[in-house]
Amino acid sequence: MFEQVRNRDAVFTVEDVEAVVNKPEFFTRGSNYFNGVWGQAGENGNTEQVILIHLAKYPQGLSLNDLVELTGIDESNLQTALDTLTRHDVIAENQGRWRIIVELFRLWVEKSHPLNLES
Repeated sequence: MFEQVRNRDAVFTVEDVEAVVNKPEFFTRGSNYFNGVWGQAGENGNTEQVILIHLAKYPQGLSLNDLVELTGIDESNLQTALDTLTRHDVIAENQGRWRIIVELFRLWVEKSHPLNLES
């Protein structure tokens, strides 16, 4: 629209977002952001990355007890990692459930780092 010098409201529709996200190259082009967040989550060991892998599998979120059970991380270390991820605006807790804030990042984690239930 801009190149055609046509005015258009600065509103994105669901269809606009889906058209971009559903392109195969989307996650490749966004890799700097995704890898940056992922790398930062792994700077002090992989605890935060393990949490993100599990949260990515559950878009509805997980309770603290669910995270303890699924990750095997003791509650104290888990809470420290959750606090760090929260400070970096990667996850948020709402009504007792922890979720990844940015849905596109959640999808990237789910696709790039699938939860391996056999390990």
